[in-house]
Amino acid sequence: MLATKIHATLSPYPLRPGVRFAVAAACAALLVASSATARAAVLNVGNIQTFSTGSTAGNPAGTWTLDDKSWTYLSQSGFVMSGTGGPENIQIIDSVITNSHSFLLGSLGNLAGPSTFTLGYRVNVDAPSPFFLNTVELDVNHLVNNVNVYKDVFSTLSLFTTSSGTFGLGDLATLHSVNGTPVGPLSLAGGPTEVWVRDTIVLDANGSLTGVTDTFTQAVPEIDASSLAGAFPLMVGGLALLERRRRRGGEQAASTGC
Repeated sequence: MLATKIHATLSPYPLRPGVRFAVAAACAALLVASSATARAAVLNVGNIQTFSTGSTAGNPAGTWTLDDKSWTYLSQSGFVMSGTGGPENIQIIDSVITNSHSFLLGSLGNLAGPSTFTLGYRVNVDAPSPFFLNTVELDVNHLVNNVNVYKDVFSTLSLFTTSSGTFGLGDLATLHSVNGTPVGPLSLAGGPTEVWVRDTIVLDANGSLTGVTDTFTQAVPEIDASSLAGAFPLMVGGLALLERRRRRGGEQAASTGC
C-alpha cells in the first residue's frame, strides 16, 4: 500500500511488477529502520543487590527483561550485599540498530585490591524471537594498571557451576582484558539462545577500574537457499497474476466506456 501511494504522487504510469516489488522492498527497509530506532532502549537495574532481588514486571526475583532478552542473576563474590548493597550500577542496553545487547556494570571505583570479584548471570533469547546469540565482546574502563578482567561464557548451568572459583574455562568463549584492552568480538559456536556468564575482576593492591561492559550481538538463522529458490518464483508469479488482473480490469472498464 505504501509503495502504491508513493508511486501515485510521482508518476501517472503504472509500475511493472518487478519495479513495484523493488519499491515495496525499499519501503519495507525504511519501515524496519524506523522501527529499530524506536525500539532502542536502556533498562536501569541498580546495584548487584537490586539485580539479585528485583525484577521487571511478571518475572521472578532476579530476572530482568528488555525487548526479547532476559538477564537473570546467578551469583556473586566480593561485592557488598548487606543493607542497601554497594554503589555499583547495572544498565542493560538494547540497540536493535546494531543488533547488540549490552550488560554494563559501572561505578566500580570503590573496589580495592588485592582481591577478586565475580558476577554470574544468565542471558536468554525469549521465544518466539527468531534470533540467536552470535558474538560476545568485553570492554573495560580502567583507572590504574594491574587490572585483569575475565569473561567466561558457558553452554550449560552445570559447566558454569562446576567452574566456580576459577576463570578462563568458558566452553563457548573466554575473554581476558588487561588494563582496559577491549577483547572480541568472539563467535559463539552453535548459535545458542541461552548462555551462562561469569565476569571475574582481579585487582592487585594498586589496580582500579570504573566499569565492565559485556556486549552480545545477535543474528537470525540463514535462509535455506533451496527454500528461497522455491519461494521466489511463487512470489513473482503472484505479482504477475495481480498485474494481469489489473490489466483485465482496465480493459473491461474501457469496453464499457467507464
